[in-house]
Amino acid sequence: MKAIFTQDKKKMIFFDMNRTLLDERATFNECFARALEDFAGRWEGAIDAGLATETYWTEWRKTADSGMPVKARRMQCLARALKPYPIAVNDSFYTQLFSRIDELKTSHPRLFPETMRTLETLFPHYGLAIISNSGRKYLENQISRLGLAGLFPKERQFAGFSK
Repeated sequence: MKAIFTQDKKKMIFFDMNRTLLDERATFNECFARALEDFAGRWEGAIDAGLATETYWTEWRKTADSGMPVKARRMQCLARALKPYPIAVNDSFYTQLFSRIDELKTSHPRLFPETMRTLETLFPHYGLAIISNSGRKYLENQISRLGLAGLFPKERQFAGFSK
């Protein structure tokens, strides 16, 4: 049987931004910790943001099959992660914290380990393009912040993008 796709026939490689290039878990973890530190700033050193983040994800995994709505699940995990601290986890705190996390995620994206090296290795041999269902402004921001603009020429950053 003759191979349809061979390395010499491949001209372009497409990457989805989220969960392929962008490590959403690492981004969330950093932003969750920063947001907690922002909210607990007056208690200098009183919150172990790393431990709270780890506890949050432990609780998240425990509730994976609970069927709870995402917001209720997040609030429950957050309440358990912050139980040792003098923070009332209520709807207002939840809204403010996750709003802050979303703001931070825009300015502190993280690539998966080895992503940059892999892209730099592929770039001289293939055209690289990004496909995503995320909004254009979000993608432009992430591409810039992650230092990917030189690897993904503008005309290929939004292949098939209609928004």
